[in-house]
Amino acid sequence: MTTASEIIAVRCLHSANGKPFAIEHRLINLATVPEAKDADFSVTPPGSWLLSQIAWSDGDHRIYALNPNSADAKDLDITPDKACLAIERHTWRAGEPITFVRQIFPADLYEVNARFTPA
Repeated sequence: MTTASEIIAVRCLHSANGKPFAIEHRLINLATVPEAKDADFSVTPPGSWLLSQIAWSDGDHRIYALNPNSADAKDLDITPDKACLAIERHTWRAGEPITFVRQIFPADLYEVNARFTPA
């Protein structure tokens, strides 16, 4: 049985060297992390803040390509037809949801490499 809980939604622009490199859309479950309601995410980004507040027991990632919506494109200083890399992550603690986050990055800033060997 699932119960409804209060969440907060956070949207952050991440930048480096004065240039935007990611937009973060995050939902935080206040039933699991009630302290998030009063957190100042302009001082500490929500991901770093959560890691300092609560340990997670499991999570999942999804990585895919998308074109940003107009608000995200504007904040990333790109056009809406520009390809972006999106990473979504869910985390839980003992079966209770902690957070869901979608981070959107201009695709030309990133590449994914993997090294592997046969089993």
